[in-house]
Amino acid sequence: MTKVVLVIAVAATLASIGSATGQAPILAGKNVTMSIGSGAGGGFDLWGRAVARHIGKHLPGKPTIVPQNMPGAGGLNAVNHIYTIAPKDGTVLGIILGTVALGPLTGAAGARFDPVKLTWVGTPTTQTNVCIAMARARVKTFQDLLVNELIVGTSGVGSGSYIYAKALNGLLGTKFKLVSGFPFLSNVLLALERNEVDGVCQPLDAILNLRPDWIIGKKVNVLFQGGARPQSELKGVLNSCSLRRRSMRSVASPSSSSAARA
Repeated sequence: MTKVVLVIAVAATLASIGSATGQAPILAGKNVTMSIGSGAGGGFDLWGRAVARHIGKHLPGKPTIVPQNMPGAGGLNAVNHIYTIAPKDGTVLGIILGTVALGPLTGAAGARFDPVKLTWVGTPTTQTNVCIAMARARVKTFQDLLVNELIVGTSGVGSGSYIYAKALNGLLGTKFKLVSGFPFLSNVLLALERNEVDGVCQPLDAILNLRPDWIIGKKVNVLFQGGARPQSELKGVLNSCSLRRRSMRSVASPSSSSAARA
């Protein structure tokens, strides 16, 4: 499991944006839409609005940036809109999860764009993902997750919460049961509180911002964390490097056993 990268895509080719001098007359005095690939109120939305507040002063002509939430399909709706519908004159930006860009490569249903034909502007941050389970759940640790099923909520096939859980089921044999269709992260968190689902995989900062008492108050168990380096808030929690080592050992064991029998 790796860190999630927020990326900014623009509905224009590099040639069409041109130099700063050439672009200034085009964007000066105009509104530029920042399409945010999530619903309002979540951690991802906060990042999108923070970028929208400041990026205009760094663009040619210093246009006004107008944030617009475009949730659905884990962020695929936003990037599909940018690719197929939005004007290709630099007046539409989008901020999406880095995993969404892989949609066409992973065969995600509903991915109707070619990532190489979008202009990727940059990333404002990286995020460490965690998978958590409510304290009431049977799954308390990563080892439990290899034996017992954990029902997790996701916002769609393009979302990081879906992709990570699905990938870990295939790579490490975890037993995530995915329930999709929640519009926003806030809906997933409410479902957790209502006992409708038992876990979720999300960026750590989103959990800390939206439910600051969950981890510190031991209302949830953090099963593992992404990223190469453990986070200070998650002492003793397995990280992705540990999971990779476990995966390599599990792959190596059968051949070693075969050799011993031979």
